[in-house]
Parts: sequence; C-alpha cells; structure tokens
Amino acid sequence: FDPGGLERLLPEIRELTVGDPVAGVHEAIGRLRAVGVVLCLNPPIPGLRVHGATRWLNGHPVIQLSLLMKSDDQLWFTLFHELGHVLLHGHKELFLFGEPTEAEEQADRFAADVLIPPAYRERLPHRRDLGAVRTLAEELGIAPSIVLGQVQRLTADYAWGHGLKVKLDWVVPPKGA
Repeated sequence: FDPGGLERLLPEIRELTVGDPVAGVHEAIGRLRAVGVVLCLNPPIPGLRVHGATRWLNGHPVIQLSLLMKSDDQLWFTLFHELGHVLLHGHKELFLFGEPTEAEEQADRFAADVLIPPAYRERLPHRRDLGAVRTLAEELGIAPSIVLGQVQRLTADYAWGHGLKVKLDWVVPPKGA
C-alpha cells in the first residue's frame, strides 16, 4: 500500500465522476490497485443499510461498496468516504459507512472536502436551482449529481433534481459467465 500514491491519485479518481459511473468505477479499480488499494462492489445486504466498508487484509486496504442507494452521487461519495478512512484512520478497525462515530464524521468531511473543496462550499445553492448546480459542477469538474447531493443534504430537501442522478442497478451475471 502506497499512501502517498493514493493521495496523488485522489484528483484523478475525482475526475472519473463526470463520465459513465460504471466505466469510472472500473477505471478506479485499476488505478487504486496500482497503489495497493482493493476496491470491490458487493450487493447490498437487505436491512443492513451499509453503503460501504473499509477493512485491511495483509497490509492492504479493502474497500467494499454496496450500491445501496443506487445512484452515482452516493457511489462516489461513499468511495471518497472510504478512501478517507484509508488515509485518516488506523488499519486495525473495520469501518462501516453510516455508523455514528467520530471516525465516520471525519470520513464524511474528507469526502465532502475532496469532492467540493471548502472554498466552494458557500457557492452551493440554498434553494432548488439546477442551473447553479450544473454550473458549479462544471467548474469543479465533477458530476452534477454530487453537487446536487450536497445541496440536498445541506437543505434537507431531497424532493428535487433526481434527473441529474444516474441510477445504478446491481446485475448478477448468469451462472457460468
């Protein structure tokens, strides 16, 4: 595992958010592997409500994402949240995204800051404004759904803008494939 390499890789992974999320995740898997981080997708476990988890095996961080909310903004935020655990926290614990702990709050802040740097935070719209969401996303070089997700969280208004989100479905390959 190369922590410096992972830190240098963060902007490249962030850029992957603007394209097709499936292709972006496949690209992220390869890039993260090059710095010793394993990224894998697992089907969500019914009733568990876990978006992602980070654990360490043989000195390598293993990040598991579940596609729980089935949208690209959740996928990318969860990935950066888990990368926050890898860079900020020890390698002797299991971190489950969504548990109310200080480490989870730190990982949330890490993901939010990498995706939308603090200098841009005050430019997040405080009302329903898809044009402002798209403009800020383009300026930041990230998917509009990520900006939308942060605005929704900031305003607690989740009932708009869903057309900006790319829906993801877990597809189980046929047996023998």
